[in-house]
Amino acid sequence: MLDLRPVGFIIGLLVVALGAAMLLPASVDLLLGDGNGPAILQAAMLTMFTGGAVALACANAPTKQLGIRQAFVLTAAIWFALPAFGSLPLILGEPDLTFTDAMFEAVSGITTTGSTVIVGLDHLPAGTNLWRGMLNWLGGLGIAFIAMIFLPVMRVGGCSSSAPRGSTRWARCCRAPPTSPARCSASIPGSPRSASPPTC
Repeated sequence: MLDLRPVGFIIGLLVVALGAAMLLPASVDLLLGDGNGPAILQAAMLTMFTGGAVALACANAPTKQLGIRQAFVLTAAIWFALPAFGSLPLILGEPDLTFTDAMFEAVSGITTTGSTVIVGLDHLPAGTNLWRGMLNWLGGLGIAFIAMIFLPVMRVGGCSSSAPRGSTRWARCCRAPPTSPARCSASIPGSPRSASPPTC
């Protein structure tokens, strides 16, 4: 049976980090006196509380390492959970969007699409516009984060492409799992299979 506790633990931590990021636009609105700061602060507290509760509930996982199926579940959960919580400042505060519009706005930001359903962006509180920009910035980091999840699980990574072919480092990066035959001997000088192309 698939153990989802490592997935829930990571999702909880990410949601807590998202809630902590909301404190910046909340502080900006509170300092400027726009009246929107308390709403964003409320969204931040709700987000951090929920994420912390999920992380604590899943902290007893026997291992924090992810299998390939868990990595796929984590990716799907990230693209749903983060926009859902990222839309809270747009629902509880200005511009007082519906859930559908706020979710579209958050997904657009996190996927770095840039589309918007909001009219009159210049008249929004500074904290709201800052949060919309931060969603795009966090979305760009999210792509790198998901790549960091999948590349180790799929046994590929930057080291195998950046290390010189035939070097000890390249062989170490591409070495096969213990249960399968070695796949990188073709690239190591002096190997009996050095005439055949490498397969990893």
